[in-house]
Amino acid sequence: MSRVRLWPFARVEAQGACTTIHSGAEDACIARLDLTTGALTVFVAADLARLLARSEPHARATRDGVRLDVRDADSGAAGARMLRWRIDLVRFGPQLRDASP
Repeated sequence: MSRVRLWPFARVEAQGACTTIHSGAEDACIARLDLTTGALTVFVAADLARLLARSEPHARATRDGVRLDVRDADSGAAGARMLRWRIDLVRFGPQLRDASP
């Protein structure tokens, strides 16, 4: 989370044992990390959750989005990739929707 705090398009908010990550003009909550278990949940729609889970071997789709247990450097890097992907979706999603035929 210390690295994520430095990202210009993310805001990290500690709430006891959980940390939430917010992004976008509306400051949407895009992810939650349980610091006691290492469970990172990135909030996305079901169809996108399946796509994202297929791209990260240790991630799995849930009803809230995609979950990954962050336990070591590799899973931490995977979590960072998922967060960057989600932040990019917040940042560029409206442009992609507007440009779509």
